[in-house]
Amino acid sequence: MEPSNSQKPGKSRLAWVTWLPALMPAGVVLLYVSLAAHFRLASGHWPSMMSEEFSSTAFTLHEWLTLRFAFITLLALAAWLLMLLSRRLRRPLKTHLLQILTYVLGWLLVFLMICYDPTPFSDWFLD
Repeated sequence: MEPSNSQKPGKSRLAWVTWLPALMPAGVVLLYVSLAAHFRLASGHWPSMMSEEFSSTAFTLHEWLTLRFAFITLLALAAWLLMLLSRRLRRPLKTHLLQILTYVLGWLLVFLMICYDPTPFSDWFLD
């Protein structure tokens, strides 16, 4: 039986898994933006520096999830390197360079989003 086009020798169906660590910073961006929106919608205003205390079960869970996901995303680079030890997950060098670029640009977007946030949310959150 001849292999189909999607299962050519040397190509794995699992090769897409190596994109997950590369795209995780985008998940951090989405969680952080949704956390800011959560605060704004729940309180009705943006936080004021050092004087705002906001607490709800849902917001605490959302904040916890955002911080843990950001930490796991920092470890994603190591996971990606471990994935490349498996011959079945290796792709052409060009693909892996694109994955690295995606990961780095994702973290750059997180950094720029926090530094140039036009609202006081990032200052309050990091305080």
